[in-house]
Order: sequence, then C-alpha cells, then structure tokens
Amino acid sequence: MKKLFISILMISLLSSVNLTAQLSPSHRSEAPPINSYNNFQRGMYVDCSAEIITDIANGNPLGLSQQLSDYILNNYIGYIILCDLENANVFNTPVLENALRTFIVNTKNSFPGIQIGLSGNHEAFNLSTPSIKVDNLIKCFPAGPFNSLTDVKNLLQNSTGTTSGFKAAELCKFFLRATKFSRKSATLYKPSRCLASFDAFYLENRFWDQTSSMIVMQDEFSQFTNELKFLRMMKCYFPCIKYIDAELLPTDIFKLQAWTSIDQITDADPLIDRIMIPAFTNSADGAFDLICKTLHYLSDQFSKSKTEIFVSLNAESSAFSYCNSTNTPMDYLGDYLNGTTVSSGNMHSVEQTFLNKYNDAQYFCSACSCYPFDDNHYTSLNTTGNILAGSMWRPYSMLLSNNLTRTITPSQLEIATKFPVLIELIDMRGKTVGRYYSLEVMIESEKNLPGGIYMQRTFFNTGEVEFVKRFVK
Repeated sequence: MKKLFISILMISLLSSVNLTAQLSPSHRSEAPPINSYNNFQRGMYVDCSAEIITDIANGNPLGLSQQLSDYILNNYIGYIILCDLENANVFNTPVLENALRTFIVNTKNSFPGIQIGLSGNHEAFNLSTPSIKVDNLIKCFPAGPFNSLTDVKNLLQNSTGTTSGFKAAELCKFFLRATKFSRKSATLYKPSRCLASFDAFYLENRFWDQTSSMIVMQDEFSQFTNELKFLRMMKCYFPCIKYIDAELLPTDIFKLQAWTSIDQITDADPLIDRIMIPAFTNSADGAFDLICKTLHYLSDQFSKSKTEIFVSLNAESSAFSYCNSTNTPMDYLGDYLNGTTVSSGNMHSVEQTFLNKYNDAQYFCSACSCYPFDDNHYTSLNTTGNILAGSMWRPYSMLLSNNLTRTITPSQLEIATKFPVLIELIDMRGKTVGRYYSLEVMIESEKNLPGGIYMQRTFFNTGEVEFVKRFVK
C-alpha cells in the first residue's frame, strides 16, 4: 500500500512537471543582486490594478491575475504596490472588495513573504466622495497636528477650503477606507488576521513639482507631511499595516530663501518608514549619480537614523504604451532594457550597476563633491547611515508587454546561469504546503511547519525539475 501511494504521488508530481515545463514564460530577470551589507528586495508598481480586480470579480475571463502572478514568479518580485485605484470605487463596492481580498490572499499564499502595498496619489483626487465615519483613534493621539477626532474630521472635511486641502481630504478618506477594508478582512481570516490585508501604504505627493513660488511649495509640503501623519495613525489603528512608504525628492530650489533639502528631510524623514527615491534616467550607469546627493543629505545628523531607501527605477520608453497612460512616455530605462539605445540589459543588470557604485568606498559623487559610502551604510558606529532596502520598478504593464529581457551572448552566460524560479514543499500525503520564490524565504517559512519529511520540488529557469527529500525539524 505504501509503495502504491508513493507511485501515485510521483506520477502526480511528474505530470505537474511536464505541464510546468511547457509553460515557459517570456519575461524574466535573474534574482536581485546579492548585497553583502543587507538584504536587497525587488519591488514593482502595478498599474492596471483596477482592471485586474475587475477581471477577478468577473470570473477571470482575461486571466490578468495569473499573468501578474507569472511575472512576479519569473522576476523575483518581493513587494508590489497596487496603483490607479484612487477613482476605482473599490472600497465602496462589495463585489470589488471581495475580488481584491481574493487577490491579496491568493498572492500571499502563492508567494509567502511577499508584501502588498496600496498607492495613493495626491494629484489623482478630483471628485468628492461621501463622508466616512471616523472610528475611535484615541490610542493613536497625538499625531502631529491631530490631537482629537475633531482634528481628523476637519482634515477629512477640508476645513481649509483650498484645492490642495480637498485633495488631501480625499486621499486620507481613501486610505481610511482601505484601513477599514483591512480590518474587516482580519475578522474573516482568523487566526491569520494579516493574510487579507495590505502590508504597506504608499504616498505619492510630488510637492517638489510646485515650483511657482516657495509659498505654494511649502503649502504642498505641509499637506504632504499631514498626509504622512494621518497614515501613521492608520498604521497605529491597524498594526497589520507595517510600513508607511513614500516617494521623496527634496529640492534646494528655494535655498536662497532659507528653505533647503535638509529642512524638508528633517521634517519628512521621521514620518516615512521606507523612502522611494526616483532615479528616472535612460542611463543605467547614471542612476546612482542622479540621486547620490539626496542619499548624502538623508544621512544628515538631523534626519532619521537608519533611513531605509528604495531606488525607484522607470522602464518607460517613448516607443512603448502602457495601461491608463494618456501621455507619451518619457525615454527612461526602457530604452536600455530593450536595447534600443545601447546593449540590452535587464532588472538585475541595472540593480547591479547601481550597487557597484553604492558599495564602492572610493566612488566620488560629483553632485555633492563627496564620497558617499559611509552615508549609505548604517552600522552601530555609524547610526546616521542609510540602508538600501531594494529597488522599485515601474510600470508593470510596460515591463510585461515589451518583453524587456537580456539578449544572451556567450560573454553573458555566467550571468544567465541556472537558477530556481519556484520551490514547492509537499508533505507525505501529497499536499503542497508551500510555494516559494527563493530558497531563503522557504527556509524562513519552514519554522512554522510541523516537523517531518517533505518532498522539495524545485523548478529551474532552464525547464529542469529537481526532487529531493527535506527533513524539517
């Protein structure tokens, strides 16, 4: 009987292998580079999120969520930010809420350890939405200008009467609805209360684009910091939201009027868990040079200690089109990744080029006339140093549609070696108990499994599949 069971199990496994080997995805990059100083994570901004959620609600006729899952798997994505949901009315529509919840749960189950964030763009809010009840936030006060529910209600009702105040009010209502959605999801998935919730809220408010006057930019900056303080209240209100992330590009345009990048960093840095610094260029070699001055400023003694940073990279090309874009895309790294201006590269090669300069103690940053290595490497003896958490790529629809992958040549074979794209653990009953996109995540997840013998099935980029027994203590 035991031999029969093992035979059936192996036939089942081999059938899956043949199917998987035939489904060879076309969009791939190697795993993120290894950074010896700290873990380096690859993230991605997912535009078309409203279309993906609507497709799930309609029964997946287009298979958009599976398409995204395949891309996450094939490109070692560890963090996704859902974009373009500001005006999709997801949090007021039960069928779309259920579809979003299904997406989050399925994605986290398929990729243990992945983080899912929600983006809110200050400029995306142009329509008024219904008022929303504010629950008791007393445990989260004081929070900057918010010392009571009255202060919060004044923000949500735009008591200032300004256009910027209106956008801030709608953005905060959007994130409050998302927090209530996550809290409700927690009641549906006990004891895994965070399984169906967002892990991070991401704020996009480019105050630095308001260059008409210092007063206008300072007003936008004030709204930016108030929005961050509100988001920190949401994190306090529902702890499954672990990170408040935000894009930040401080400016010295009004330095002669005594308002500097350091002033902006001093106020904003303590409010942000992970800062996304845009490095939008069509030169992979120039990405680090574009932001090395900002990295230097973020290590200032008046900024937050141990600042976590993601470098935000853009795969746009004017030759491409992508979801929900009404503008002609700029010429950024899409040109490089697709080989339209120089030899082709991929996500890994861009990240590695950035890390090579980031980790070079002798590299000189001409923008700040400094050697920024110490600025960017936090230690117990260098507590003002930064930590590079990883890269954030945009936009998903463009990366997916244009087959941005490295063209293999003999000199590049050492880069495109055999590597795993999926690891599964199967118990002795034949049940798959975990699917992982890296060995490190699998080893960490094993701590929560019952001890015993498991079958480890590893799928490689070459199409090969390997079976080994694994003993979990």
